[in-house]
Amino acid sequence: MIIAINAISAKSGGMKTYADNLIRSLEKYTQHTFHVWLPKNSNYSLKKNVVLHETTITYSNNIIRFLYEQIYLRKEIKKIKADMLFSTGNFGLFFIGIKQIIFIRNLLYFDKNYLTYIYPYNSLKKKIRFNIKKFHIYISALISDAILLSSEHMKRSLLNYYQTLENKCIMLYQGTKIDFFCYKGEKATNDKSINLLYVSKYYAHKNPGVIAIAVKILLMQNIEIHARITMDLDTEHARSMATWKNDYAKLYDKKLKNNLVLGGAAYEDVPELYKHADIFIFPSISESYGHPMIEAMAAGLPIIAADTEINHEICGDAAIYFSPFDGKELSEKIITLHNNKEQKLKMIDIGKNRIKLFKWEDHVSNLIKIFEDMYE
Repeated sequence: MIIAINAISAKSGGMKTYADNLIRSLEKYTQHTFHVWLPKNSNYSLKKNVVLHETTITYSNNIIRFLYEQIYLRKEIKKIKADMLFSTGNFGLFFIGIKQIIFIRNLLYFDKNYLTYIYPYNSLKKKIRFNIKKFHIYISALISDAILLSSEHMKRSLLNYYQTLENKCIMLYQGTKIDFFCYKGEKATNDKSINLLYVSKYYAHKNPGVIAIAVKILLMQNIEIHARITMDLDTEHARSMATWKNDYAKLYDKKLKNNLVLGGAAYEDVPELYKHADIFIFPSISESYGHPMIEAMAAGLPIIAADTEINHEICGDAAIYFSPFDGKELSEKIITLHNNKEQKLKMIDIGKNRIKLFKWEDHVSNLIKIFEDMYE
């Protein structure tokens, strides 16, 4: 079978990580040939069954990318005589003439938390763009043969809007490269200080400001605490977010300069951050899947997460939960967990068992099976 994969949106963040991991994993499925369209300047050395088609169109505006996909990419897919198309970034191709699967990865368009707490504060321009993309996703879902969704919460949220799509929906956990984050050594412990970690790129729904509030409260109680947040708020991307001004003021409070460190981290450096943390904090109010929580469980960290449906689905009893915007409650949870070693160890054990649900290898093998079943 010849499978075309549209990954031209995978220029950064979770989309790029997913595409990178997928491309490298496809090599072992030599019974099939994969043609992958992706951003230019990718660096791979692959077997013959994975053919890359690099493009600079990724960095163009949305209209040009749309025309590229619907006109040029369709011609290219027909030229290679593909049997199936898998689109990794929410949108499908019209009139493609072969089986098509789209991976709807972005929950924001359907998530009640985002629509309640973030969407109303976006600019008119952002709201218009948001609703155009939401409509495009819906049309893409209608014309596709199957819709891949990365969690049960994602599936429920989509069907809450579009019940007629139910027969097309397939829930498949996105998968995480667990071994990359597993720390097999003995973690250093320091009862006198608490080291918090939050791994994420900055978006409006990521809610990092609540950590700053909690840290400030704990410092006022003379508790030695340090937080590391892998976000850079001094970027054009960050400043475009509706929540930027509020979060910036909280995170760059002068009283926190010695206790809260911000700044991005390369993917290969993240395991080292987990290694030196005591507690992982995940205050995001809207997620389709939540890689960092799984990474934290793999690294042997207890988790304090925002009380949302997706966080419960991913972490179960490996986390304790707090009201997402309540910094005081978060500070209390941090102290309670820090002082209860028995609970921390129990949560770590639960997490190490729970990550078996989210193996990257299972995601890929199940994805290939979906391709094969649809082709028959």
